[in-house]
Amino acid sequence: MGTFDFKFYHWEKNTPDQPFLRQPFGDKWEVYTWAEVGQMARKLATGLQSLGLPPKSHIGLISKNCREWIIADIAIMMAGFVSVPFYPTLTGKQLGELIEMGDVKILFAGKLENWETLTTKGEFIVPAPIEKKFGHDENIEQICIVGLGCPQPIALVVLSEIGFTKDREELKESFVMTLGKVNGKLSNYEKVSTIVLVKDAWSVELDLLTPTLKVKRNQVNQKYQDLLLGWHEEEDVVVWE
Repeated sequence: MGTFDFKFYHWEKNTPDQPFLRQPFGDKWEVYTWAEVGQMARKLATGLQSLGLPPKSHIGLISKNCREWIIADIAIMMAGFVSVPFYPTLTGKQLGELIEMGDVKILFAGKLENWETLTTKGEFIVPAPIEKKFGHDENIEQICIVGLGCPQPIALVVLSEIGFTKDREELKESFVMTLGKVNGKLSNYEKVSTIVLVKDAWSVELDLLTPTLKVKRNQVNQKYQDLLLGWHEEEDVVVWE
């Protein structure tokens, strides 16, 4: 371990209950102690080590300044890997090139302002115009285009009342037709690989919608992140959660 993590361990051991990080949430600040950050970082480090990557593998980090960036950075070093930070102002194409040049095995992506979704091909996807193209489908109540870490975007769909009245075969046939029409209007890197019909509707209470009923894309993406690649690799283009 290097000098930085030796210092972290020192302060964690000697001042476990003292504030280490402060993060604003609305008009309030949340405080995280050395011990709390150490616990979160160790959990993340354990997850990284379980992936079976070689020692000193390069792990990327891109985000605005936030507690998650610091925790991930510490976890990467705890796990014996090399942290590779990227400027959050990079475009998807620039980031994709740097990921390839830097031999980055995994990318942690946090809060960013200048892009919404980045595929593993390094392409920048703007979800809203794609979602709008699905707007004519009477079977869709809510839709969210995601795909961070996937080769192509994925459409997460909450069925409408009309959609819930139809059986799976009828829905599948209808969505296959819709997907063909939508993808026919998109560039190759924008084409949606899979439509996923999720089990539960998104709501304000679940913190997946704003008070004005707009989809919180980051929260929705986080909720399903671990399942996205598996759905993308399904043979069927329409799948159920």
